[in-house]
Amino acid sequence: MKPRRAALSLLLLLAGPFEIVAPAFGSCSDATFAPQVALPAGGSAQGIAVSDFNGDGDLDLAVTNFSASGAAPNHVAILLGNGHGAFGAPTQFAVGRGATRIVVSDFNADGPIDVAVLNSNDRTISVLLGDGQGGLGPQATFPTGGGTVGLALGDFNGDENDDLVVTDIFTDRITVLSGGGDGSFSALTAFPAGLGPLLVDVGDVNADGQLDVVVDNALEPTVSIFPGNGDGTFAPQTFVPLPDGFLAQSLAVSDLDGDGILDLVVVNADDDTVVVFSGHGDGSFDAPAAFGVGGLPIFVAVGDLNNDRRPDLAVGNADDGTVSVLLGRGDGTFGPQTALAVGSEPVPVALGDFNRDGALDMVAGNFADQTVSVLLNECPGNRRGRRPGHTGHRR
Repeated sequence: MKPRRAALSLLLLLAGPFEIVAPAFGSCSDATFAPQVALPAGGSAQGIAVSDFNGDGDLDLAVTNFSASGAAPNHVAILLGNGHGAFGAPTQFAVGRGATRIVVSDFNADGPIDVAVLNSNDRTISVLLGDGQGGLGPQATFPTGGGTVGLALGDFNGDENDDLVVTDIFTDRITVLSGGGDGSFSALTAFPAGLGPLLVDVGDVNADGQLDVVVDNALEPTVSIFPGNGDGTFAPQTFVPLPDGFLAQSLAVSDLDGDGILDLVVVNADDDTVVVFSGHGDGSFDAPAAFGVGGLPIFVAVGDLNNDRRPDLAVGNADDGTVSVLLGRGDGTFGPQTALAVGSEPVPVALGDFNRDGALDMVAGNFADQTVSVLLNECPGNRRGRRPGHTGHRR
């Protein structure tokens, strides 16, 4: 392992995927972004969520402010967007210790967007209910039961309330917290996983109409697939093998080749690649194809970055201080990377139309210099007019 990678071993365990974002209009042959604008994040950024927290139609940011030491709580910071690609100063709200992953939704069904943050040092999840004005109420905490690293949301039991799934790297299991629809979450239900389950995403990978859970395993070269039964339980896991020596980081499920079947992309920090597995629609996958990115890739986001209605990839490279953009060809393969400069040690990467011009912009959270880098999309094909902002949260 490179010396730099050893120094970032904690970082490797605390990043994860972000949701897919829908494409806009107007096509470009290249990925064209303005130079970064760096903004204070409020602390070392480990997670970013994009949504409209104050109901004005403009996308805002929620950033976890991580600290690995000390007894003081960490924070989640809200940066309100103005619809022109700029953001206000961070407003911080207390969560637990070791704040890392973050997901957002309307957990209590009252309209405003709420926040759930994974506290790795406390082994808890903090849920903060939104007030619709850009503020968050006091945290309510729910135990996760172990050394949790990954966090994702989905309705696993069909009651139309968001549930949460976390990975427990020390006890080799995933754990589901069922949402009550009022901002509360029930006791844990655990399911055996592979060795060292790390990060997690959800999607219907076997096309049976039920949400499945997908987890990469840090201590063995596999990805675990947990087929959902639709009642909050899961069938026994199946395994997708990874190449020997694979150092898995984030992963995401998406239809990358346009066949209506979910595929899988996994970040490999060992050889600085992203690896794509084409899905068969039954929970199995083809052999992987690898595509080069920058140094020490950690976080991957999927979205249409050149407005050609084909999924592209954005990958944060912690060694390089860059984000790699790989344009999709529409068949599950990707062109060579375009490296875009951001801050020091970028971990999370997220996408959203921050200036309402119809094209997806990017934001990277920089762990070392406690900033977020905003990169606005300058694809000429998106200049037909402005469109309403989207909320960016997934049900």
